Amino acid sequence: TLVAGIHQVMSAAVTDVDAAVQGIELVGLAEQIGGVIDTVQLGLAEAALEEKMDVTELHLDLEDGLDRDALDIHVGIQILVKDRLLDLPLMALELLHVAVVQHTDVTGALDLLDGVIRNVLDLAALLALGGCALMPDGSHDPSFTELREIRKSEFPKYLSGITYADDSLYYAVADREGKMYPLTIKLKYSGAPTKPHFKESVTLEGARDLEAIAWDPLKKTVWAADEADASIREFDPATGRRLGNLDLPGVFRKFRPNLAFEALAISPDGRDLWTANEEALACDGPTANSKGGSLIRLCRFRRKDAADSWRLAGMWAYETDPTNGQAYKGFLASGVSGLMVAPDGAVYALEREFSQTLLPGFRARIYKIDLSTAEKVSETPFCEKKPERTVRKELVFGKATGIAMYEGCCFGPKLKDGRLVVLCSDGDDRVAHAFLYLSAP
Repeated sequence: TLVAGIHQVMSAAVTDVDAAVQGIELVGLAEQIGGVIDTVQLGLAEAALEEKMDVTELHLDLEDGLDRDALDIHVGIQILVKDRLLDLPLMALELLHVAVVQHTDVTGALDLLDGVIRNVLDLAALLALGGCALMPDGSHDPSFTELREIRKSEFPKYLSGITYADDSLYYAVADREGKMYPLTIKLKYSGAPTKPHFKESVTLEGARDLEAIAWDPLKKTVWAADEADASIREFDPATGRRLGNLDLPGVFRKFRPNLAFEALAISPDGRDLWTANEEALACDGPTANSKGGSLIRLCRFRRKDAADSWRLAGMWAYETDPTNGQAYKGFLASGVSGLMVAPDGAVYALEREFSQTLLPGFRARIYKIDLSTAEKVSETPFCEKKPERTVRKELVFGKATGIAMYEGCCFGPKLKDGRLVVLCSDGDDRVAHAFLYLSAP
């Protein structure tokens, strides 16, 4: 109710901001913003005090370590997208939690909330007057819908891949120290997914930079992609012992550092394994920029049963999206960071972008892959023979995610209406530790 109320109040302010973008005199925006702040304060105070809610459990928090200046900037990234304000309720709840961390009473928290909201909304008005656009989410008519985003600094760092095993059990990997984390995400009686609960980590033998993980339903093992040496290996999930390797095409030895395998998925029937490099191999062309995407190699491996070995069954060229902006402090990216396979065999790719328009930030997009018109490719470098027919892709979800860097994705169990999709953020001291829950048809 609180979130819906804040959205309703914001609608009038959005109208004023849109008018400002078009050069119309900004009349009444200051009063409207003041009304929004008052409503946010009143609603949050009532929620926290009258309903006796624990505001520290509002499950929408920014990194506690962010300083005030960084906090203002990063929240600005989250709420400013292409000529409109977005997600003020999310921002307000995040700020309230950060404020509570710094103050022992709700009054002090609301005072801080007031000041930061005013700063951010002032920034929004200035950007609108200048006609600036920040990180459009790219989602026009998505078929995946957002259920909930959870940000907790207590989540493990560096989670770069996740896979669903069965019931409420998942496995996630970190791109440091070769760690794998078993975790559970249960469904409430209402059908809503709960916050992840992590178990003790397992170190995977010989692993260094784990970027993706896939549950093998036939062998009850896990396969994990290591970006350090562009390898994919099989492990015992209980002990971390290495059990085998995937025989990969030799062309992948020409991977760029930190741009090798970040995506890995096995179909629910256990007979198809999919993987892809994040951005183009050195022999296949440039990495993504604002003028064009990057050509990567999408691979399918097949086997008959658990006793059979994986064999390459096809390789296709897939073009990632161009970046929306320019590099920030030398960092610019738009690549495939995750793959997942639905029960019907449909394959989906998660593309993760980082770029700077006016402010830097991340963006996540999920595409449904269509191979029907794509040509199979050989190991011949694309620089020598560029594919004529690349993979088609259909956008099913898009979101400007601010400081959340979503890299891992997987399908989960059936919901009352649809199927759960789980995304995890590769969080560290400056990037949000977060999970994003979606519902797929």
